[in-house]
Amino acid sequence: MRAILFTIALIVFFASAALADTTVSGNIQTDTTWTLAGSPYIVNSTVYVYGTTTTPVTLTIEPGVVVKFGTSGSLQIGYSTNKGALVAQGTAANRITFTRSGTSGNWGGISFQDGTVDETTIIENADISYGSTKYFTSASPVIRNTTITDVNGYFGLNLSSSNPTLDNVTVSCNGTYGVLWDVAC
Repeated sequence: MRAILFTIALIVFFASAALADTTVSGNIQTDTTWTLAGSPYIVNSTVYVYGTTTTPVTLTIEPGVVVKFGTSGSLQIGYSTNKGALVAQGTAANRITFTRSGTSGNWGGISFQDGTVDETTIIENADISYGSTKYFTSASPVIRNTTITDVNGYFGLNLSSSNPTLDNVTVSCNGTYGVLWDVAC
């Protein structure tokens, strides 16, 4: 009987640990993976993803992961000539979710800055909601099979000197415009 109770206690402990929130903040300066087991990830400040001018850093987000942002939370990929990449590839059955951590308010958004490694940066099969405008500055990642809804700001996507691949992307319920595209050719 004690063995059964001990086994049940272990199952409850590990099941509750698997559902625990993982809080992240600051600079990600080595290749990092946000796993389904660590989900949801809570971001209450800006998370910066970049390495050096010669060595990129990649944040990989596994299918099914939920990332919840507080009102001061945001995600920035790349910085100046310092290289960073985001690989957030969900599946049709296990989409990645970027959303707010509370029941109201908005978070800072996702920005792709100069220094984004365009060749490897992708958001696919994802749902992004309740954030501010998504900024692309001299960065051209791939965004595929993704919804961007309830954006707080004038634009869902603000593209400056950027040529991202947008494939089956729905931008809805945002400020004034879905996309502002200021391309320098």
